[in-house]
Amino acid sequence: MPREWQAIFGLAGGTVQFRRKFHRPTNLEPHERVMIVFTESRGTGEVGLNGLSVGQFAAVGDAVEFEISTLMKPFNELSVEITFDPNLDPAISGGLFGVVALEIRSE
Repeated sequence: MPREWQAIFGLAGGTVQFRRKFHRPTNLEPHERVMIVFTESRGTGEVGLNGLSVGQFAAVGDAVEFEISTLMKPFNELSVEITFDPNLDPAISGGLFGVVALEIRSE
């Protein structure tokens, strides 16, 4: 992903897990926080980082974000498990269909 659920799975509902590996951002200042941001998502999901739960979401197309500053290692694995049923309303896109990004924010 990012891609609409229906483009990959059609009208089959269910649960899928996506994984992505990435390096910890360098030169972070002590006052900076790292967020993982899902700009558009629809369905229910669980987000994990390096085998630890980061949080859950029940998204309806809005952005979802989690702070991961203290959970990051030099090399990380992000996992997102998402459940969606396109039969509830086939005209509505599902899944993770927007940008997924790391954002560095100052406190």
